[in-house]
Amino acid sequence: MTFDKMSRMVVGGCIGALIGAASIAPMYMFIASVGMVPASPWRNVFIFAILCLPLLIVGAVAERHEGQDQKKWLRRVVPFCLGSATLAALACAAPALVTNEVKTDASVICFLSFGWMAGMQGGFFLLLFRDEVRRQDEEADDAATGPIPGRLPPYW
Repeated sequence: MTFDKMSRMVVGGCIGALIGAASIAPMYMFIASVGMVPASPWRNVFIFAILCLPLLIVGAVAERHEGQDQKKWLRRVVPFCLGSATLAALACAAPALVTNEVKTDASVICFLSFGWMAGMQGGFFLLLFRDEVRRQDEEADDAATGPIPGRLPPYW
């Protein structure tokens, strides 16, 4: 494995961990406020790290296949995920804010947390899916047209 590919995987893993932490933190803080987490701070950190691990792995694997054309992944992924998380949180919390039966602080925070988590992770996977489809389309176009003169094939 080359240094370039390894550095791309580290960047992708960091982005995945960032999205995982940002999506799981509101729900974990709500559960902590109710008192359903261990008393030990090290156990809390361990549980939180385990919850963030899947998106770290997905980000690292997705970035491994990106190649040399990364297109500023951090600038593109994070704002899209934050926007989709905000919209999903508001969409999930709107029924709790509107109806009088469910208008407690805990239910509103719970719905906001679920919406935030779903929107953040959904936006992340949507971007990964779009990138994968785009990459497969480009590979199919390259295979159909044949090699372009003067263009070197990728080294991986």
